[in-house]
Amino acid sequence: MKFRELSQYLLKLEKTASRNEITQILAQLLKKTSPEETEETVNLLLGRLAPAYEEVVFNIAERMMFPALAKAYRVPLSQVKKLYKEKGDLGDVAEKLAQNKGGLLSVTEVYRKLYEIAQEHGAGSQERKIEKMAKLLSSLDPLSARYVARIPVGKLRLGFSDKTILDALSVMERQDKSARGLLESAYFVRPDVALLAKQVKRRGIKKISLVPSPKVGVPVLPMLAQRLKSPQEMIKKMGRVAVEPKLDGLRLQIHFKAGRRGFVKGFTRNLNEVSWMFPELVQIEKYIKAKEVIIDTEAVGVDEKRQKLANFQTTMTRRRKHEIAKMAKKVPITFYVFDLLFKDGQGLMGQPYLKRREVLARTVKEDNLLRLTDYYLTDDPGEI
Repeated sequence: MKFRELSQYLLKLEKTASRNEITQILAQLLKKTSPEETEETVNLLLGRLAPAYEEVVFNIAERMMFPALAKAYRVPLSQVKKLYKEKGDLGDVAEKLAQNKGGLLSVTEVYRKLYEIAQEHGAGSQERKIEKMAKLLSSLDPLSARYVARIPVGKLRLGFSDKTILDALSVMERQDKSARGLLESAYFVRPDVALLAKQVKRRGIKKISLVPSPKVGVPVLPMLAQRLKSPQEMIKKMGRVAVEPKLDGLRLQIHFKAGRRGFVKGFTRNLNEVSWMFPELVQIEKYIKAKEVIIDTEAVGVDEKRQKLANFQTTMTRRRKHEIAKMAKKVPITFYVFDLLFKDGQGLMGQPYLKRREVLARTVKEDNLLRLTDYYLTDDPGEI
């Protein structure tokens, strides 16, 4: 598919407010997209190059786009700034300035050129990004330039998210949203909707792995608690339950792989990779009796002077990147482990809670770094 054709769909989406109509437009587009270009198309529809957890970012501010536009369309920088002041949108400025009839680049070609720009790092990278961005914009028709100019600065904003893509995939294949639940089952374990869309296009919904095994390094979407009004309602709904302490920390899903190509990563509930906040995680191999695991934890600061757990605000002082070594000494962290999702090639998400806890107890060697949360089994609301 030519990017010019995709731009026509982007224009339709931009002009549509109804979520159901947006879903129908996306379903039509996905039906026309070839399996080979589906992944790139979906990522571009979402204004990105990869799922959030891969942290593929442009690092291009709006001010960097001004010289790129001036260079692309051979106009003075002052003219670009004046137009931007009038329109307030880089995409509108690009569309106004673009003269090239263009339209020859495919979706995949545009995606690859944008990816190449995002991969520029080091000395002189800003200049190279501006140069490559200008070259790409100059080869596009006005409408395509409108949307390509918005993507690097995160301003595509078409009003839908990953979940709408799941609906559209269901509508594409079944003409309704009946497959949404099945698609979510796969998406929750591997939250890459673009890759999932590619698999659906290649094999259909029935033949994809709807409950794939977790993969170390790829965050699993965290299961969140459902709110109930009382312990009586909890027991009525669940029967026997496990009661665990509520810890005032940062929920962190830790992915660990041992060996020469090993690594340790920590993902927040928003799928941000923040292992830089916790330099002590480099020691984790000493306390894990496995070659690779995914564990769910609560990272909690420790107030050593008062011999008690620190509050959330104290724990989150770790967000100061330039003082991380200092803060690590000042506010030690203990990772309270409450679940095990994957161990040595085996996904455990389908196993009962108590079974996972048994395996977890055999997997974690407790110390100041890692501690298992306590849990208490009961079917008595009074005990809760």
